[in-house]
Amino acid sequence: MNNNKDIIDFIFIQKEIEGLFNFNTKEEKKLNNEMDIINTQIINLIDKKVNPKCRKKLKKLISTYSTSIGNYFQSQNEIFYRTGFLDGANIILSILSKE
Repeated sequence: MNNNKDIIDFIFIQKEIEGLFNFNTKEEKKLNNEMDIINTQIINLIDKKVNPKCRKKLKKLISTYSTSIGNYFQSQNEIFYRTGFLDGANIILSILSKE
């Protein structure tokens, strides 16, 4: 558990590595397809309409922005997972303490 904060973080990372959060739902596939289409449209627009001197910088900024958004959602997913995990543990402890 080198860089992991605790056991919950370790479990989350392991599930992510094993691809257990890839649910392959219709909605997820649709959203992925839409993102691919929009990304292609953005690149095409940049290649056609943006001054050649600025293209590389703009593409780099968009790439950095996309990475930042991905990191943000990654962090949110970890928080949601942790909260759900702790809620579940608290429910179990509450039930056991009432017996």
